[in-house]
Amino acid sequence: MNDAILSKTGLTMKEIDEITQELGMGLVCFVHKETKEILSIPEEFSFGDIDSEDGEVFRDQLPKEGEPYWEFRKMSSRDSFIVMEQFTNQLSHGYLKDKLSEALNRRKPFRNFKNIIDNAGEYREKWFEFSYQKLLAHVIEELEMQWREG
Repeated sequence: MNDAILSKTGLTMKEIDEITQELGMGLVCFVHKETKEILSIPEEFSFGDIDSEDGEVFRDQLPKEGEPYWEFRKMSSRDSFIVMEQFTNQLSHGYLKDKLSEALNRRKPFRNFKNIIDNAGEYREKWFEFSYQKLLAHVIEELEMQWREG
């Protein structure tokens, strides 16, 4: 964990954890740079093109242009795929590793990987912990980059 970025931004590990968990649930997070208030909204409503009735709820919550917010989004599909590969590669040789490798090399690798890992007993929990740690690193990296940019 990079204590320096926490010190520079004034965010706590608890807030970083909250952001990470929200991203893991498919939400986008906006963190006010001064108050550290965290606003989480579904990704589909985070672009400002909110025309649906459901979207109206979020329209007024979105930060306005120029407001002092850091924005956090989930990893790219490519990066998420790499995380699945890394998890698979760190497994010792065996049936699960073979099945996951196979899943990643077929059409719809995300769905295939999920179907296998959801039925993998204790490895399901190991996957959740592994992917959480990778997402946490992503959040910290994003925070560092946005802090440097101002």
